[in-house]
Amino acid sequence: MLNLLSKIIFICSIFCIAALAINLINKSHNKETDIRKIDPKSFPVCENPMDINSSEFKNLAMKNILKFAYDSLNFEKSEVENFRGRRLYYKFYKKDKENEMYLHNEIISRWQIYNKCNIYNNIPNTKCNFFALNKKLNTKYLFNLSNKVCNNGKMIGVKEAYASLDDKIMAKTLVYPWKFDKILTDDDCLVDNFFFDTHLLFAGKVKFNPYKYEDITLIEVEMEYDRDFILLYSNFVKDQTGINFTDFCKIVDKIRSENNIPEKRYAIVNSCADIQGYSIIHRDSPMKNNIIY
Repeated sequence: MLNLLSKIIFICSIFCIAALAINLINKSHNKETDIRKIDPKSFPVCENPMDINSSEFKNLAMKNILKFAYDSLNFEKSEVENFRGRRLYYKFYKKDKENEMYLHNEIISRWQIYNKCNIYNNIPNTKCNFFALNKKLNTKYLFNLSNKVCNNGKMIGVKEAYASLDDKIMAKTLVYPWKFDKILTDDDCLVDNFFFDTHLLFAGKVKFNPYKYEDITLIEVEMEYDRDFILLYSNFVKDQTGINFTDFCKIVDKIRSENNIPEKRYAIVNSCADIQGYSIIHRDSPMKNNIIY
């Protein structure tokens, strides 16, 4: 009788612990409905809204966006483990297959990023960094360079290739844009072309489009995005450690034959220029495509 009672107490204890764990997970995730959407109410409360048309606001917003991008790749190992917990939440408690698979892919992606930006990366501070590029270093320059160094997808010769380079145009400087006094000009253009890691370029004109959700003001920050340059430059400068003419020449003809459709990238900030997770970097307008709910 005593053994049976002990077993019943043990089983009840297990159920209580499981229920408590599920409850804690539920609270920690705020009953999310779709983690890929942006909930206006999840932004920090803006106690002292700024003038969203002011230079001060626009500069702070862009600094926060670039800092957020930097932090999103240079994270601690514990953040990957946090994604594991969220995946289990959607798998076992929510039984949401779509979000569970999304997080499964996020975990794989974040492990790859963590290994690249924190373990195997040998650039300063073992981080994925921002570099300021010469504004003359653009898609046109790289296409012109390919005419001199490539032939039918192959490099013509090492000496000829390196002789075609302009060291001043190719020079890059390690920077931390959020530490700049001003990151935007008076006409809302970025003061430098900021290349981050091997897949993001922040350059050109920036637009700030306000959006109202109930009593919350959000601002959609619209940034220019040159896909061709990203592909050309990222294949040209592998891991930001050296020059790779071989991959550059392989991809240049493919890019040249495709139609270059201008793209944009988007981020969302509130009227205090604060950013919330999943609010950058979107390929499509969050406001026009119902990513905000």
